[in-house]
Amino acid sequence: MLNIVNVPRQTPLSLSHGIGDNGLKAIEEFKKAVPGSLRNRFLVRLAHDPTEAILSTAEEQDINTMLVDFSFLRNNRKLLSLTTCDIVGIRLRKHFEQDISQMIISYDKGRHSDLGLEIGHALSSTNDSKIRIVRGVVEDPDDEIEVVNRINDKMLDLDLKKIQFEKVYGGGNIIPELLKNFKKDKSALLVLGAGNQSESAFSPKTLEIVDKTNKSVIIVRNHRFSGVHTRSFFFALIPRLREIKILYRLYMDLMQIFYSSRAKARKGRYDEKF
Repeated sequence: MLNIVNVPRQTPLSLSHGIGDNGLKAIEEFKKAVPGSLRNRFLVRLAHDPTEAILSTAEEQDINTMLVDFSFLRNNRKLLSLTTCDIVGIRLRKHFEQDISQMIISYDKGRHSDLGLEIGHALSSTNDSKIRIVRGVVEDPDDEIEVVNRINDKMLDLDLKKIQFEKVYGGGNIIPELLKNFKKDKSALLVLGAGNQSESAFSPKTLEIVDKTNKSVIIVRNHRFSGVHTRSFFFALIPRLREIKILYRLYMDLMQIFYSSRAKARKGRYDEKF
């Protein structure tokens, strides 16, 4: 849990220790409100730029998955372009406890939807929620068969059984039909992938659904290298370097013994000769 205290730029961070007290109080209040919070780690960070604080923490702590308020994440190009971990954007409604009892996972065949299915499965296991997978059909029949096979494979990997799966068909625009399908559940948590796009962090279709639905939403963005960090490389390399260093020292010790023994042997023969 990261709590960032925004410090005015005209105030040096070295002189802002008193400002951090508010962050500590917020953490203490959070611990009292959330059951089992003692098992979690908490960090209060003073920063002039909250985005820089998040990026630094993700790198220093080897974070693989980040949960962020979607309103802060949506237009934060710096965070979206520089982070090296999976990002889960969250937009909650007032009745989130009711919403999480029923989950709708919108599957669009990309790696983002795969991660969304994994997160939805994890949440449903914890909260005993029902899951409904919805697929908006926009591909050719042959491509759709591959998508359905991919969903089945993912469900087998996650050991998901007796899950409701629905296909939604539309004309040129699938979004209205998807929104109509989502309205079947009065209360539900909607899980969306970031979308299959290369020019932006979130596809226009994903953003349109977020703007038009009245449900709590989780938007999942799967980074290709979420498990790879500079520090991870460094710490993985250290044991190898240590092994090489030990072997090198052993080699040098053996060579030193070998050459010293040869020197003594030569010295003995030299004395015998003269």
